[in-house]
Amino acid sequence: MKTYILETARLKLRQYLPSDIDNVFELNSDPEVMKYVNMGKTLTRSEAQMNLNLSLEYYSRSKHFGLWAAEEKSTGDYVGWFSLKPLRGTTEVEVGYRLKRKYWGQGIATEGARAMVDRAFNTADLIEVCAIVHIENEASKRVLEKVGFALLKRGIYVNPLDNKLHDVDWFIQKSPHFKNFQMRRGHKEDLEEIAGFYKSRGYDHQIDAHDDFHSAWINNQIAGVVRLVEEQGTVVLRGMQVHPDFQKRGVGRVLLRQLDQAIGGRECYCIPYSHLQDFYGMIGFKTLEDKDAPNFLQERVQKYRQKSLNVIMKRDQKPS
Repeated sequence: MKTYILETARLKLRQYLPSDIDNVFELNSDPEVMKYVNMGKTLTRSEAQMNLNLSLEYYSRSKHFGLWAAEEKSTGDYVGWFSLKPLRGTTEVEVGYRLKRKYWGQGIATEGARAMVDRAFNTADLIEVCAIVHIENEASKRVLEKVGFALLKRGIYVNPLDNKLHDVDWFIQKSPHFKNFQMRRGHKEDLEEIAGFYKSRGYDHQIDAHDDFHSAWINNQIAGVVRLVEEQGTVVLRGMQVHPDFQKRGVGRVLLRQLDQAIGGRECYCIPYSHLQDFYGMIGFKTLEDKDAPNFLQERVQKYRQKSLNVIMKRDQKPS
């Protein structure tokens, strides 16, 4: 049974089915379609099956994110896919698409991409979304610009699934609902308000004016806070808190992105709840055994567990 999630003027988007393997293989075996993705390599049928399986997994993991099959309304024919999902190995949520060649040049990519942006901002309530495009793919760049994306930077994207390097242009679009969103770092005049925010969230650990605070503000209200603390010569990430009104909207992801820049090449530890291990993994934190952490952190994690808190030890250690 087909599960449709949205419609546009010419398209119907639905969840993939296991029976879509022929559609997925046909799409990804066209050399022209794959020219600017996967290093220009087409997929074998077994690789197409793996891609389909990854798409199917999304539907049980997330209400708003996924990769959906697109059908032409008038004929029911398979067009390709559109997606809104976390970009692997980053803190970003990405809009993406891939179409069969016969549907190029008809405005269908623009129509579907616009629907993904609408879903991001009006259904998932995200603060921002990104898109990445091969530096030579001018047609896709024009599509993104038509639906409101702006070029952010040119750089390298490393796909953690295969560790391949991709030369890409990064595009970004911010939600019109959060025009007053801003990030602040180390504003001592914010300390009292940050302390009050922490208290309201039940976070009662001592904070210090010398801590490296990173805060997200929406309409002059604190949406989230996190801090880097120097303890016994060690950098520790502490106090990641997001206001309930802004949870699951990407505030934590934006805070992580800023933290990643602040940490730089330093070694950094954190002790998050175990269900957040993938969240912190987006900027390189890896789980490690307690014994591999400094003694004071070993003692701290044990105290948390004695309070029945399900926490883990993680470390971000960038290669030198």
